[in-house]
Amino acid sequence: MAQEYTVEQLNHGRKVYDFMRWDYWAFGISGLLLIAAIVIMGVRGFNWGLDFTGGTVIEITLEKPAEIDVMRDALQKAGFEEPMLQNFGSSHDIMVRMPPAEGETGGQVLGSQVLKVINESTNQNAAVKRIEFVGPSVGADLAQTGAMALMAALLSILVYVGFALSGDWRQGWLLRWRTTLSLRWVFCRYSISRLT
Repeated sequence: MAQEYTVEQLNHGRKVYDFMRWDYWAFGISGLLLIAAIVIMGVRGFNWGLDFTGGTVIEITLEKPAEIDVMRDALQKAGFEEPMLQNFGSSHDIMVRMPPAEGETGGQVLGSQVLKVINESTNQNAAVKRIEFVGPSVGADLAQTGAMALMAALLSILVYVGFALSGDWRQGWLLRWRTTLSLRWVFCRYSISRLT
């Protein structure tokens, strides 16, 4: 016959915190966050970078350093949608990334238009170092390889948990893990898309 113990006896007289009293609230909040994450992902979608969508990369060298925000605003006012500018190398070198435009005739024409706008906004003579078109096929390969790596990692974790835990612990962990993973994925993608 098994001997019965109280919770205090099992914990050697230490205080026991009843965190399970919040289980309904925790499940409710977790469910709301999961639904919000799925809705955001469905409504907003993802802001894929140039590697996945294709576009043009233009490297420009300036005579003297200039404000990137001023150049970005000037490019947007000139009609270029979502130009991404960043310094590389030194403060004189600027990389301009442009998403693919409808009816884009060629990189040289786009490069000369961008160079003209930057020269006017900075009052200096900039020089184009390189113009390169990035195709979306590279992005498709990256997305496929990344998805396969993610699935392999997730499957490995699931197999490990399947053997390491038992019964109710396994089911609870898998439920929490699925919710946490989907929330992190959506909010991480949303945060990254707001930065670019």
